[in-house]
Amino acid sequence: LPIDVTLSSHRAIIRNTKRRIRELKDHYDLRLEEIMDILANGEKLSPYEIAGRMHWSITIKNWEDFPITQRFFALGECMSHLVYLEKLEMINKLYKDGKIYYVISNKGLVWAIVKYIKES
Repeated sequence: LPIDVTLSSHRAIIRNTKRRIRELKDHYDLRLEEIMDILANGEKLSPYEIAGRMHWSITIKNWEDFPITQRFFALGECMSHLVYLEKLEMINKLYKDGKIYYVISNKGLVWAIVKYIKES
């Protein structure tokens, strides 16, 4: 559909919707890759731990200093990416002692190895 303008629910009016869609897709791809990189060493991590290792555009030095509301929003974004990666079978969800953890799957390990080879 041809779209001239998008009236966002927050921030400014979007005049180039196709460009904004591309920016969002690129951002999500980078986030997915960042999470895969965090899990690539085989460590079992909770969503909270993963979110704490991600890069966030906020001028706070470490995760524990984030305002609680910012941590809540960051955790929500992180969890949405984790659900997607799990659906792609790139990571596995584990339950231990009433908590949820994620680990890289065999398919995810193949991705990590291929990425490492390409970057070498």
